[in-house]
Amino acid sequence: MKPYELLEHTADIGVRAWGQNPAELYQHAAQGLYAVALTAPPAHGEESWTIKLRADTLPDLLIGFLEELIYFLYTRRLAACAWAFKEMTENTVHVVCACKRLASGDFRTEVKSPTYHNLKVEEQGGGWMAEIYFDV
Repeated sequence: MKPYELLEHTADIGVRAWGQNPAELYQHAAQGLYAVALTAPPAHGEESWTIKLRADTLPDLLIGFLEELIYFLYTRRLAACAWAFKEMTENTVHVVCACKRLASGDFRTEVKSPTYHNLKVEEQGGGWMAEIYFDV
């Protein structure tokens, strides 16, 4: 089973992701984002960047995390292919991402932003699940 699946929506595209813990959940949500935006997932990384964020809740933190990935995707043409989570709490994420620089032919769909529409981040049966929709 994939760590995420794409969800159909009238105007947006959604991702349902699973993980054993919040860090793995965020990584799988990012992979779902890249499945929407890119023609193929990045295979290896030549560069790295660090993401440090704080938010009031785990869902807010997920939105901020995905916004950061989208920013790097479209402004720097970088996509993360490996994540080293240094800190992950309900209010904080600190992760170092190995990333690949992309060419214009690597893009499939322009993803504008994650939305709060039907946003879910919840613990389920010993693991975690998130549903998030992206404005495209």
